[in-house]
Amino acid sequence: MSADTTPEADAPAGRADDLKAKAAQAQEKAQAASAWAIRLMSTLGEGTSLLGKRLADRLKGWCLQAHRSDLKGLSADLGIYVRGALLLGAGAGLGWLVYRHNALMWPLAVGWSLAALRAKVSADKAKTATQAPADGGPEGAARRAPGPSPEAFVHLLHDLVQEHSEGARPTPGLHWPQVVAGLSSRYPGGGSSGGWSAADCRALCEAAAVPVSKGTRARGQGARPGVSTGVRTQDLPARPPAPSPGPSPEGATATDVAVVSAGQIEQQGQQQQQQHGDSNTFAFVQDETNPARWHVA
Repeated sequence: MSADTTPEADAPAGRADDLKAKAAQAQEKAQAASAWAIRLMSTLGEGTSLLGKRLADRLKGWCLQAHRSDLKGLSADLGIYVRGALLLGAGAGLGWLVYRHNALMWPLAVGWSLAALRAKVSADKAKTATQAPADGGPEGAARRAPGPSPEAFVHLLHDLVQEHSEGARPTPGLHWPQVVAGLSSRYPGGGSSGGWSAADCRALCEAAAVPVSKGTRARGQGARPGVSTGVRTQDLPARPPAPSPGPSPEGATATDVAVVSAGQIEQQGQQQQQQHGDSNTFAFVQDETNPARWHVA
């Protein structure tokens, strides 16, 4: 009887093992799906933040371009207020349309999500391209040209201000294209990716403690119309003193002293006397701290 009942008793145990295996697989799939959803939401959040900052910067720059330097007081900034009012009106109109037609929310949400993902991907690519030269091998480091030091960069900014000034009218600032052109002419082949960019200019300004302004006006070749991102002349620090020359690569070589054992002194002395005779000009000097060692002087 026991032999006949053994398979029937083992059947529930096998089913329990199968259920446990399926439950473990389902748990792994659920964890993978949860991790994917978390990564997606994190990417959407970071992309939304980047997209919002970019959109705000562009709208702010568009409003600041309405400033007129030929006027003073409220009249000079009247265009800024008008453009700001237009933006507020456009936002209110879009909100009213979404409120009246709820179906518009879906295409807006999808479009914003795609734009946020694109902004995040482009930011990651730019970050990877910026860090790639720093993580490269010695061959890539040898091909990259060095950039200016903070002191040399401040000197360069002052030189560019003088270059783009018109006689007695100094330029109120420098835009990124002007700074990039100056860096490219004096430090060719430099930059984070084999060429100078606005991100490199911003990094150099941070290293040299030079304030960056998004409402900078500039004159001269390469200046953008209206206001743009750059550095203001009034915010530039004073010219630092001329950098002192570095140490000479050809340093003084120290006198080489040969150290020999005491057992070799007599034999080497006899050989030198046989070769040079009385014209021998060297001597063996015993080490004061270690009598067992002799120096050739």
